[in-house]
Amino acid sequence: MSTFYLISTPIGNLGDITFRAAKALWSVDVLLCEDTRHTGKLLEKYREYQVGPKPKLLAYTDFNRGKRIPQVVALLKEGKDIGLVSNAGTPLISDPGYKLVREVIKLAETNPDVGLTVLPGANAVLPAVLLSGLPPDRFYFAGFLPRKSFQRRKFLSDLPRTTIIAYESPRRLVRSLGDIKEVLGDIPVAICQEMTKLYESVFRSTIGEAIQDFSKRDKIRGEIVLVLDNR
Repeated sequence: MSTFYLISTPIGNLGDITFRAAKALWSVDVLLCEDTRHTGKLLEKYREYQVGPKPKLLAYTDFNRGKRIPQVVALLKEGKDIGLVSNAGTPLISDPGYKLVREVIKLAETNPDVGLTVLPGANAVLPAVLLSGLPPDRFYFAGFLPRKSFQRRKFLSDLPRTTIIAYESPRRLVRSLGDIKEVLGDIPVAICQEMTKLYESVFRSTIGEAIQDFSKRDKIRGEIVLVLDNR
């Protein structure tokens, strides 16, 4: 029997991991990860959960998935337990792994000795909508906004009339806010930065006031989640 684990890891504060996830990191035979050095540090942090040999770390990205997917399928057929982690948060959410999981599902459907499970945990989406103060009863996750302005405006014009959650780069934040104001209007927004980390902050206001504030900052840092009231 072999199992493929989707393992959620902290998005910032290293205390935000479940017991199951910490144990799984040290119990699988192979860990697929975006950055082997980063995941190696996570293993050391949670070494108290070690139950056997250190798992083999293999890089898995959108660039090497063509050769890596057949390797993973072969390992599962051999009875190896395999875990997939991203650099932070829940795997597959704006991170590589979807096509690999599809292949694992196909294998599991024809091979009863192969299992697939998720170990839920930290992610940026839910904390952002909770911190925003905007309606959380239903929302739309938009992933990363398009990089180019004309693509971004088209994307924004197609969004539903509900609370919207999107990721954005600090370098493009002010330009994206300008496009949002032009397409959706001067709507309420919460800009969440560095969630769960030492310098966590949430800016709650309107798009226009956010543009004025962030345009004056010397440098915008940290991972950013936008929560928009597009009702």
